[in-house]
Amino acid sequence: MPKVSAMERLTPMFNSLADYPRWVVVACLAIVGALAIYVVAKLLKWSLYVLLILVLVGGLGLAAWLLLH
Repeated sequence: MPKVSAMERLTPMFNSLADYPRWVVVACLAIVGALAIYVVAKLLKWSLYVLLILVLVGGLGLAAWLLLH
């Protein structure tokens, strides 16, 4: 079995994109890029909410523990 380089494996994908007008490819890539940024922003937002809740719960728990001891 002959070795196939990574570029040779990607070539058919790029050849299929060559059949479309460049503006369609660029527009689709822009949409995919915008969606990727949107998803990353949502994940960051929710991770900050989780971090905020953990800090509040931990801080209030520590304050209650210190108050009782």
